[in-house]
Amino acid sequence: MSRRLTFFATCAPGLERLLHDEVRALGFGKIERQVGGVRFTGVRQAMWTANLWLRTAVRVLWRLSQFEALDGDALYREVQEIDWSRFVLPEGRLVVDAQSNQSELSHTQFVAQRVKDAIVDQIRDRHGVRPDVDRDDPDLRIHVHLYRDRATLSVDTSGASLHKRG
Repeated sequence: MSRRLTFFATCAPGLERLLHDEVRALGFGKIERQVGGVRFTGVRQAMWTANLWLRTAVRVLWRLSQFEALDGDALYREVQEIDWSRFVLPEGRLVVDAQSNQSELSHTQFVAQRVKDAIVDQIRDRHGVRPDVDRDDPDLRIHVHLYRDRATLSVDTSGASLHKRG
């Protein structure tokens, strides 16, 4: 049996109820409507199904970790606990998007920079080269959300916003 993963489908404000209904119709587990989207669980295939069939979602985030981040050093340490080589090649490209609300780490550019540093430092230490930052066409898009000093670290599985699916 495959391991259950946690996902968060984002949506425009006010569409959470509609997105919740869509997620439930697809049969995912542990569905919870939240501000800005819907959290749900599923096996890896759920990620692809959600990206293909959710009509009101903007992005599907794969939640990797949640942890307390009272300062930049704690954030850096926790991000380094994840093996990033399974997500991006040493010569790859990445970008980090950050949000912060009611947290000590309120400067989102600083948060994004610390997360990026932790990832590229880990890969450089292992391989001697590091991924570049590319805002326009990254191989890996990381999303970090801080709320009341609790960080949620996710991989954006959608690439471009889902309204661009065609």
